[in-house]
This record gives sequence, C-alpha cells and structure tokens, in this order.
Amino acid sequence: GNERLVARSGLGLSFSALFGPTPVPQAIAQCEAIVGDGMSDRQVESLIGCKIAQLKAMNGEFETARSLYRRARALLRELGEGVLAASTGLDLVVVESLAGDLATAEREARADYEFLESRGETYFLSTLAALLARVVRDQGRDDEALALSKAAEAAAAEDDLDAQVLWRSIRAPIVARAGDCVAAEAFARAALALARTTEIPVLQADALCDLAAVLSIAGRPGDARQAIADATAIYASKGDIVSVARWVAWAGQLGSD
Repeated sequence: GNERLVARSGLGLSFSALFGPTPVPQAIAQCEAIVGDGMSDRQVESLIGCKIAQLKAMNGEFETARSLYRRARALLRELGEGVLAASTGLDLVVVESLAGDLATAEREARADYEFLESRGETYFLSTLAALLARVVRDQGRDDEALALSKAAEAAAAEDDLDAQVLWRSIRAPIVARAGDCVAAEAFARAALALARTTEIPVLQADALCDLAAVLSIAGRPGDARQAIADATAIYASKGDIVSVARWVAWAGQLGSD
C-alpha cells in the first residue's frame, strides 16, 4: 500500500525501458501500463509521460510525442517543479530532433538551459548543454556549438557517463571540420569507448554516428559506412525506426572510397 514507493519504482522502470535494450513497442507498453494503473503521483506521471514521448518519437509518432511532453511540462510547471520541469527539456530535445524540428528544439532547450544555469544546477544542465550543442551544430553554427560542448564538459561530473560521452561525441565533427581530424577521431573514439561501458543502446549508436561523420570528413567513406552499419544495427535492435531511416539515407549519400 505504499503508493510513494510504487510511483518511484515505476519511474525507475520507465527509465530502464527507455534507455535499456527493451524494444520500443514493448517499452511503450510497459510505461503505459505503469501510468494506466492509476498513478496517484502527478509529478511522477508527468516524468513517465516524457519518457513515453521519447519512445513514441523513435517510432515516428511525433504528434503523440509532442502532446505527451507538452502536457507533462505544463503540469510540472503548475505544480511548481521548476528544476524538474526544466529537466524535461532533455525529453523535448530528443523528440524534436527525431522529428527534424531543430529550431523548436533549440528555442525550448535554451529556455530550460538558462533556467538551470540561473539556479546553479549541473546534473541536468551538463546533458542538456551537450544536446543543445548538437542541435546548434546540426544547424551549421559550429563555433556556438563548440562553446556549448565546453559548458557541458565543465558541468559534467566525472562519473556522469551520459554527459561525458555526449560532449566528446558532439564536439568531434566540429573539430574535424576545423581541420584536425586526428583530434576529432580521438574524441569520437573516446566517446564510443565510454558509451560501450553502459547499457544504453542509443547512446552507443549516436556515438557511432558522430564517429562516422568524422570519418567522412577525413575522406574515409568506407569506414564511415561501416560505423553507420554498426549504428543502424543497434538502432534497429532498440526499435528506433526513425534513426535507422535517417542514417541509412545519410550513408547512401557518401561518396566512393
């Protein structure tokens, strides 16, 4: 009868379903079952809703994903959960990035980033800074993205593997485009090595994609295609069909060796 522990355990399960190897359809069903059983903790229900939003986006259900994260963020703000509400910028960035709306991802994430920064918060900020760097980078603004990746590096705790992977991985193509492909590959491979110490498939696949970008810039399309093949196999095992389609298309545009 301890509803508080039930809610907190449900939240932990939703994180495992999202970030672990559970395939997307099964992960969605698990998370929906948790909140469908009459969750009494509105804060936890909102946070789980954001995890479902990410899973729905991986499945290409973008409008459903947006509805979920918008409702959750509004409720958390209504409850006065400032830092927790801002932390859901992480979920929003993933959803909008998968949907291809980088402008919305950047606008919303910047507001959350600035809020967390003003509060001196670093746990969520380190990862959000890295994801914001990726969004800015992918809109062609490398200098600004590099500065954000350095902010992520400064805020990341040594044992925060998610953030430690992301700032290295996201910085790597920026460094490659600046002309130092050796340093860029070192960043990308260090990120991949760290990612492989985790049980987070999408983190590993994303790191492989950034490595592929570096290899492509370095004039090694064959190696880049192999990295993408490895990444898409991981995305496919997770059930992230959006990322599979995106990176298969990217690899198809690579030149010959």
